[in-house]
Amino acid sequence: MGRAKYSQEKRDEIVSSFVAATIDIMKNEGVDDVSIRRVSSRAGYSSATLYLYFEDLNELVSLASVFYLRNYVKEIAETGGNANRSLEETYRYTWDVFTRHALNKPEIYLNLFYGPNSDSLDEMVREYYKLFPAELESIQAPLLGMLESGSLLQRNIAVLRPYGEELGLSGQEIELANEITVAYFRSLLERARFMDLNDAKKRELTDEFIEGAFFILRTK
Repeated sequence: MGRAKYSQEKRDEIVSSFVAATIDIMKNEGVDDVSIRRVSSRAGYSSATLYLYFEDLNELVSLASVFYLRNYVKEIAETGGNANRSLEETYRYTWDVFTRHALNKPEIYLNLFYGPNSDSLDEMVREYYKLFPAELESIQAPLLGMLESGSLLQRNIAVLRPYGEELGLSGQEIELANEITVAYFRSLLERARFMDLNDAKKRELTDEFIEGAFFILRTK
């Protein structure tokens, strides 16, 4: 972020105003309607002030997009702790939940996990909850750790590695499968962002992706 000219408290107040304004526009009008001018006007500050804290519009949108990870993490927390799942079932379940939530907002997940600021996702999560600490009341420490767990490659390899080892894949094969799977997921989001997605179509695309993810593991 750019250099601030105010105290830390005032700086956080200003940044949170910009982020809240961005979320409001994204929720009610769509991410494509977010602009520097509209965000600044809604936040009550000038565009010049916005550029004191954000390098560009994408950095602001990325930070605001952390808002959309909450329901995904909540579902994982509520339904993920099943010790009786096999490694295969765990891998399938993890992608099923993530894909379903990503397809609710494909353009936002595409930017969060593949956009120019995706390598800083863990930092953005920490920044977001520093600005909006009240939202932490519904997020326990393990869930926050999930939100901060880094890139999609890092997130997926944590679940894929034990399953891949069970399948007899080498470390190199697991790494390659991870890269191919994450790239495949990007292509799904690229297609989905231009589709009119109802619940049936989201389920169809989720099943299609998971079938492809397991196909990758079978073609070592």
